[in-house]
Amino acid sequence: MQKLQKEPEQVAKIAESLNVNEGDLFRDFDLSTFMSHFQLDDISKTALALACRSASKADLRTKGESNALEFL
Repeated sequence: MQKLQKEPEQVAKIAESLNVNEGDLFRDFDLSTFMSHFQLDDISKTALALACRSASKADLRTKGESNALEFL
């Protein structure tokens, strides 16, 4: 997570990792809490939220959209 500021391509990798359909690990995932936990700056939060907007999981897309709008 700390690489986000120096290596922006990591954002897509993180979003892809969150976009898993296996098990219940990310079923009740809270993107906002996740970003706060890692103390991301606003630019990193926005980049991650925008990357989540292209997820195949509808709930992650919705969370990405709402978080992206918060930081824009």
